[in-house]
Amino acid sequence: MARTVERRGRLDVACVLIPTVLGAVVLSFRMNVPLLWLDEGASWREVGRSWSGLFDFLAHRDAGIGLFYVVMKLLPGWAADEATMRLPALLCMVAAVAVGTDLARRWFGPRVALAAGLALLVMPWTSQYAQEARAYAGSVLLATLALWLLQRIVERAGAGWPLWLAYGGCLVALGYWQMMGLLTVSAHLFLVWGRPRAVVRRWLVVVIGAGVVVAPLVLLMLTQPNGVVWTRAPAVKELYGTPRQIVGGQRLALLDLAVLAAGLAVVWWRASRVRQPTKLPGQPTAAESAAEHRTRHIGRWRSALSPSRPALVVLAWFFLPLWELWIVGHFGSVFVPRYLLTGMVPAAMALGWAITRWRAPIALAVLAVAVVAVWPQQVQMRTRLAKGPDYAGAAAVIAADCRPGDAVFADARSDVVLPFYLRAHGCRLPVSGQHAGSTATRLWFVRPARLAGDPYDDGTAWRLIRSVDVAGGTSTEQPALRVSVSKRLAR
Repeated sequence: MARTVERRGRLDVACVLIPTVLGAVVLSFRMNVPLLWLDEGASWREVGRSWSGLFDFLAHRDAGIGLFYVVMKLLPGWAADEATMRLPALLCMVAAVAVGTDLARRWFGPRVALAAGLALLVMPWTSQYAQEARAYAGSVLLATLALWLLQRIVERAGAGWPLWLAYGGCLVALGYWQMMGLLTVSAHLFLVWGRPRAVVRRWLVVVIGAGVVVAPLVLLMLTQPNGVVWTRAPAVKELYGTPRQIVGGQRLALLDLAVLAAGLAVVWWRASRVRQPTKLPGQPTAAESAAEHRTRHIGRWRSALSPSRPALVVLAWFFLPLWELWIVGHFGSVFVPRYLLTGMVPAAMALGWAITRWRAPIALAVLAVAVVAVWPQQVQMRTRLAKGPDYAGAAAVIAADCRPGDAVFADARSDVVLPFYLRAHGCRLPVSGQHAGSTATRLWFVRPARLAGDPYDDGTAWRLIRSVDVAGGTSTEQPALRVSVSKRLAR
């Protein structure tokens, strides 16, 4: 008995440790290679403000991720290079893999937990946002940790207030880190529903208390610009298109659906394997035995396929935030699929459950097929220009001929990221998204190369000296850049 308990303990540790260690290796691979893109440049710019400047900025914009900016500003040497900027996101995502895997172990057992942890690492968004200096990885960790704490509470019938306070604090931190992460709280109701009244009452008190603490932030956000300017009210197709993005694209989504359907089929088939008893003297007639057999048969597969409480929580965790954000998206420009990044964890749990309905060789084969399906995407997102144009190359062109009295005029995207790479080259020219050439002797102009002509080559006030094109990103939405320099003509 003691040996069995010891073996089970080692298995519980291994099923969490393996995805965590593997995740630290996989998610960190080539994290310093992709150049920064617009949002990461915004992180660098806002964190680089003074404390008073940062709080003044948060009073007018981005209050919903204010805690992210504050924590990054407190980290010494955070913006030294791309890798150090992305390190906090990496640590958060690795921790989220560990917490999510342990939560799957508590709900479904170690085999499902191990498969779920590995499935989470296969999903492209896990790698993409583990290597992005934004708030998304932290929101995945806090949302998963909140549900893990609530599970620990319901496991302990007499859980004291310290655990409840930790749960409430996690909800508050989630709200201030990324407000949209609180959409996952609706799934918590399925975990506490039907529990002892004391548990339900305390849950309501903690959730309402966390809501009161977060309410000032909500009121502040209502006074700020209405969401993301490039989004629009979501269409009905977003309800079935967005889950496909969460799990990693159409190919992986189709594979996931096939695996889930096969897992349910295996459960149904095993539940239906009931032998009809042989007829002995004194037993019911054949018709009565057949009726009893059908009743037992239907009852067994209904019982096998009926969702447990953890299964309901997983379903609610994946679908409810999507539906909530879809509704909210009609009142403000906030329907952005990456706000639903926390849905990766329940999706991985469902996939892990389905995979483990089969024997180990088949389960490993399914995971291998999933890796092959997403391999091109995993490789592409770790290339130098995966996130955007060659801002570093544009900065190198400017820095090679950087002179006092020069100024840089960049388009709305470039003016956020370009200063980071100019600083790396030791060139500290002023960069502006508005005309900066009124007092400059020479003006560097950075904009998409597909735009014809050059506004600073009019032959009267400015004359073009030269222009250089640098590569665009791997996406068609990330065009190549043209770096040109014009000289002011003497009057």
